[in-house]
Amino acid sequence: MPKTEIDTIREQFAALEAAYVKAEAELAVRDASGSPFLLVPHLAAVGRARLNRNDKFVVEYQRGSAWLSADEFIEHLKADETLRKAFAKPTTDPNSSLPKVRNPYKKGPAFNLTEQMRLQRENPNLAASLKAAAEAGSA
Repeated sequence: MPKTEIDTIREQFAALEAAYVKAEAELAVRDASGSPFLLVPHLAAVGRARLNRNDKFVVEYQRGSAWLSADEFIEHLKADETLRKAFAKPTTDPNSSLPKVRNPYKKGPAFNLTEQMRLQRENPNLAASLKAAAEAGSA
C-alpha cells in the first residue's frame, strides 16, 4: 500500500513530538542536577506531549497507569537505588552554588572521549570552553 500524505504527516508529527519530549526531559534533568546522558533516555521512553486545558503543550511521563509531571517523575528516579547516582551530590564548597563538573577534555581520570563527542554535538560552545580550560590547565 503506498504511503499517503496523512501517513507522512503522522510520521513528521511523531518525530516532532519525540524531539519535544526529549528536549523537555533534558531541561528537567538539568534543573534537577542530573546527568542528561544517563537520565534523558528514561524520561524520553515514557514521555508524551499533549495540549492542556489552556491549549499549551505539556509533557508528561507514564509511571504505571499514572501520568506524572517531570518533577514528579524525577523524584521517582531519585528514589531508585541505581539511578540516584546519576544526580549530582551537593557541593561541600560554601563559596560555590554549583556542583563540581568534571572536564572530559582534562587529562587524567576525568578524560572521556565519548563525553567530548556528545558535548561537541549538543553544545559546541561549552565543548570549546572546556577544551580551552583543559589546555590551559585550569579545569
